[in-house]
Amino acid sequence: MTTDQAIWAKFHIKRGDILPYTGWAGSRNQLAELFGELNFNVGAEIGVYEGEFSEVLLTSNSRLQLSCIDSWASYHHAGHTTQDAEQEAHYQIAAKRLAKYPGAKILRMPSLEAVKQITDNSLDFVYIDALHEFDPVIVDIIHWAPKVRPGGIVSGHDYCHAYLHGVVHAVDTYVRGHNILSWYLTIKDRWPSWLWVKQ
Repeated sequence: MTTDQAIWAKFHIKRGDILPYTGWAGSRNQLAELFGELNFNVGAEIGVYEGEFSEVLLTSNSRLQLSCIDSWASYHHAGHTTQDAEQEAHYQIAAKRLAKYPGAKILRMPSLEAVKQITDNSLDFVYIDALHEFDPVIVDIIHWAPKVRPGGIVSGHDYCHAYLHGVVHAVDTYVRGHNILSWYLTIKDRWPSWLWVKQ
């Protein structure tokens, strides 16, 4: 079974669906399950916050080696400002939550610093969930997609008309510009995840 076939089966996608494929099932937690079922044992999450989805990924696959990447630094975007103290609190929660997982490796640094530490074609998947404006999202996709091996999955969060619509526009632009003919959304989530298989 190919990775695309596994996605079609997991998310119950039917022939005749239009892009992006959604089917009538599929959630972010099921995406984590899919990574485990496919024996995707090396991954990276960009944007960790308090580590909740990192934990879902790690509990879905006990063999997973997960790079958990976040600067946990203050920022201002989409009309929202966070302070250093607030981000430090988020980091402490994430560090405590992930400490019990031997496969979790926290990299507290900006995405574009961390990407330099990852070899091209070495990841089974990447999950991008950092800043949500167009520029940071498209830059993250451009830099992290090469780190995923052929047959692996490039994915991320919040494909919805929020956060100034940055994720929607960035993902749409990338798939059109790279002629990606099969890509998917998790239809069961309020904040859908997006994904495609790297060719």
